[in-house]
Amino acid sequence: MRRQILAAAVAATTLGGVQLLAASNEAFAARGREAIQRASKIAASGSPVATTPAGETVEFAVNLKLPNLAGARSFALAVSSPRSSDYRHFLKPSQWEARFSPSARSVAAVKAWLNSEGLTVESVSADRMAITASGTAAQVERAFGTRLGEYKFKGRRLRQARTALSVPASIAGIVEGVSGISQVPAHRASTTAGRLETERSSLSHPKRKEPIPPPEAIVEPPPCSQYFGETIDTVDPTLPGYPEDPSYVNCGYVPQQVQGAYGVTSQIEKGIDGSGQTVAILDAYAATTLYEDAHHYSELNEPSAVLEPGDFSEQVSPKFNDEELCEASGWSVEQTLDVETVHAIAPGAKILYVGAKNCVTGLYKALHEIVDNHEASIISNSWAGIELLESERETRAGESILLMADGTGIATEFAAGDEGDDFSVAGFNSPDSPGSSPYTTGVGGTVVKIGPDNENAGEVGWSTSASVLCTTNLAELHYPKCKSSKVGTWLKSSYAYGGGGGTSYRNPEPSYQFEVVPFGLAARNAAVTHTFNRVEPDISMMADPATGLRVGETMAFPESGVHYTEYALGGTSLATPMLSGLLADTNQAVGAELGFINPLLYALDESSYATTAYNDILPAGKQYTVYDGYADGFNEEFGRFVTALTLGYEGTEEYCNYNSECFKQKGILKAAPGFDSMTGIGAPAAGFIPDVKAFVGP
Repeated sequence: MRRQILAAAVAATTLGGVQLLAASNEAFAARGREAIQRASKIAASGSPVATTPAGETVEFAVNLKLPNLAGARSFALAVSSPRSSDYRHFLKPSQWEARFSPSARSVAAVKAWLNSEGLTVESVSADRMAITASGTAAQVERAFGTRLGEYKFKGRRLRQARTALSVPASIAGIVEGVSGISQVPAHRASTTAGRLETERSSLSHPKRKEPIPPPEAIVEPPPCSQYFGETIDTVDPTLPGYPEDPSYVNCGYVPQQVQGAYGVTSQIEKGIDGSGQTVAILDAYAATTLYEDAHHYSELNEPSAVLEPGDFSEQVSPKFNDEELCEASGWSVEQTLDVETVHAIAPGAKILYVGAKNCVTGLYKALHEIVDNHEASIISNSWAGIELLESERETRAGESILLMADGTGIATEFAAGDEGDDFSVAGFNSPDSPGSSPYTTGVGGTVVKIGPDNENAGEVGWSTSASVLCTTNLAELHYPKCKSSKVGTWLKSSYAYGGGGGTSYRNPEPSYQFEVVPFGLAARNAAVTHTFNRVEPDISMMADPATGLRVGETMAFPESGVHYTEYALGGTSLATPMLSGLLADTNQAVGAELGFINPLLYALDESSYATTAYNDILPAGKQYTVYDGYADGFNEEFGRFVTALTLGYEGTEEYCNYNSECFKQKGILKAAPGFDSMTGIGAPAAGFIPDVKAFVGP
């Protein structure tokens, strides 16, 4: 009741953002226009480095409102909650569209306006929620009454709307928002263990739109451990304040190890391997060797369950764009990890790889297509964006397609990100979106210590600080703060990476979190939002690259050219497809599509099955592993680069802006008994599949 009482008390409160938009509407009213979306947060926080060229092509999507949003939300929770009489009474896509989608008349009105402005309508989603269009920057500025500028953010040059977007009053009531005019590229959530970032030139690839060139090679030499604790570092000095003899990082777990750690081995032996299920993997772009690499990897590492052509299919955009903005080659790493991870956990499941046109509007466009055609029972999404960099209108537009997925029995899983509370990269705390939506599952990360018999010998939250060992060769390379007087000592540690999480500023707390999420976490942003809010992540799985999965991929080497290689990889981009594979197994065991899984996850946590279904993730204490790799990433030319990587770090974070002004805070994500902000409910345990089956019944 405590949540409902506060929510009722503030229901009539008008937030500052709404007041600002209302004030803008008054200014536009005289011209018969209404502001629908404020200037971007990036534009509001700095000055442009340039004006967007008038002739530059701008692709965007106009998102239409659901006429009965409240009804769609209620329906999504009703069919997803095991305690509801409507549980799993899903609609077909056509039925959901007839009941909840915008009307054809609304689509026609927006299309007519776009055409009248000289803009080109590219496509309309089958669900009638999104209209993709394009035009020059000058046409977009005129049509939406805004100004565009170029801004620097996180090392990229991004186009942003410098002023509010407006549309004619005649259609303002049916337009939810506009995405793509302000570029907010989705970031991949895959990570390798600590490597030295050097000033070496990128590999030279021919300039061509397609195919996407292979990514730069990742070379991780020994020493490393085949299982956690196998190979101990007895050479380097002990990290001050930590126990002696730490383990070297993992060489990369293979499928049999992760199957054992999560109790999947016994299920596969019973024939519960995801058979009859299709997992869609959605990323930007597509590597030309994606299937060949995954097939070869399974031959080498899982010969009893080779990924055959009949188990894999692709649905790839015929054209790509924004390759430089999206760092297209890097998405190949993501694709490889996602496909090989799903197959490792659910070797009997079909995999549909969907490659979007870009990492801006393309991902959502592809998501609409998967859901509209019900092409999978589970959609794995290893990409995310910082919630507060989106406009509130964009957040709601993204919610609409998630509601359709929920209502039609499709589970959507989103990576919670690899940058913790986002302070170290953005200067403010924010969860990642879309995982912070109440209508999808946000997947966080853990460190899994797999023992010699493939057992889970311990699991802590994934949050890492890195300390570099100052060596003679690093001093000669002028590595920051490594001077001759410091050789042989560990340099000051700093936050490196970790599973994303936090309390939403946009989304209210969903009912399924009421009795599980601690009061303090749900109310963290109440001074701003005046209510309780959604907390991410919901659940976590293996993510730390120091104990990551070994993957196989075709990569470009500076000396030996392009060829297949294997290396360890992690991130919530590992945790997300791992959960997706586990859910494919669970669907098969239950004998039905479970759909949106969150209400079930939280109900299970409150039940007698909680202790066998989940591993509760507790504070890690003082633990670390050691990465000993090449300083230049390829060979011994510049010597070694030794890094101490802590486990379950809960210390200070630092953010430095482009003016070299630095700010610090104590990280807000913590592990604790029960639900916590670092790992959510915790991690699936060996009893997860049978416990879900027993809980939901036939």
